[in-house]
Amino acid sequence: KQWYQRRVAITAGEKEIDYCAGTIKILKDEMKRVMQTEQDLQKCHKQFAHTISQISFKPIGEQTEDENEIEAALEKFCQLLEEIEDHREKKIVNANNVLSRFDRFRKGDIGRCKEEKKRFAVQKRKKYRLRLCVDTTA
Repeated sequence: KQWYQRRVAITAGEKEIDYCAGTIKILKDEMKRVMQTEQDLQKCHKQFAHTISQISFKPIGEQTEDENEIEAALEKFCQLLEEIEDHREKKIVNANNVLSRFDRFRKGDIGRCKEEKKRFAVQKRKKYRLRLCVDTTA
């Protein structure tokens, strides 16, 4: 009975390891897509900010107060976009660090568990074959 309970616990652990490895792989793939989208958005925003920064009113005669306010507002908007993109860049770098940690865990720790399981299965088959040989010769 104890053997059966241990086998059930081992099987549950193996299923959990497989589930965890699969989930991490899916998470990694989805996170890569999100980060690629973030990078594309970042390029668009930077280009947009650059275009805004190039806007300059060249009035005929004196520049009006409204035109001065519009230029100041566009300049402020451009600065805000650049700050947002700086933060987005930090987020992308942090996300890539998290991805690499997940991947190391999946390949390292979970991979070692799976390798150990394979080695155990090979040893178990060898012992079983040896037992069959002994039983058939006896």
